[in-house]
Amino acid sequence: MGGLKPPQVRRDPEAMKFWTPEEARTFLTFVEHRDPPFAALITFALITGMRRGELLGLRWGDLDLKKGTLSVKRTRIGVGKDIVEGPPKTDDARRTLRLSPAHFEVLDAQRTRQEFHRRVFGEAWVDTDLVFTDDHGHGLKPDAVSQRFIKLVELAKVRRIRFHDLRHTHASIAISSGEHIKAVSARLGHSDIGFTLRQYTHLMPEHQGLPADGVIASLFPSEPACDQTCDQEESGKQGAPPERGSDLLFDGGGGSISPLAATLELPR
Repeated sequence: MGGLKPPQVRRDPEAMKFWTPEEARTFLTFVEHRDPPFAALITFALITGMRRGELLGLRWGDLDLKKGTLSVKRTRIGVGKDIVEGPPKTDDARRTLRLSPAHFEVLDAQRTRQEFHRRVFGEAWVDTDLVFTDDHGHGLKPDAVSQRFIKLVELAKVRRIRFHDLRHTHASIAISSGEHIKAVSARLGHSDIGFTLRQYTHLMPEHQGLPADGVIASLFPSEPACDQTCDQEESGKQGAPPERGSDLLFDGGGGSISPLAATLELPR
């Protein structure tokens, strides 16, 4: 019996929901005006692909400002009526993410918001070191976050998805914008690239049957490249380098804005 393995659960691609970049932008714009603190959480979920528990357990001490990185070290989940914090469920889920100016923009605004509430509430404000908190500094309740998200989705009149589907939205936009599947897999904290491929392979039908330009160019250098390759090269030359984040949090970490963040066009 010890050699038997449990059957693998097959995921139904049709059951996986995610927003298009246009839907995500519509929702972000709505929430930015309706509930700015919650918009910060949603935006960070979209541009990092972090799980709900990882976002709610994120602490300022998990940021390395000199390196420009964020370490996923813990998760904050609901167990019955209790809120429990602990390490991620797997070693691969314990990961380090490289931050770009787009990430620091969200963090700057969140830090400023917390400092304002600290001054307003004085001794009633609790320093938990958590990045995403309520107005008094307390950690957010996971179920309340999901319920708030569903309510705002209804008010914004966008296609209904779950909070967890923000993670799928991140993956779908990252893959469709041309990010390597291995990089996406590592950022999501998956156990192996095969799992990521099995879960999101349906998002990449456009890659099937394309001419093997890289192979042809290597074997036959005299052959002209296809229009698609030329277009990609020309578009890469035209892009201007992004500006640094503010001095409040951005301390030389560096990094360009990711294709996903650029696609979302974060609301100002």
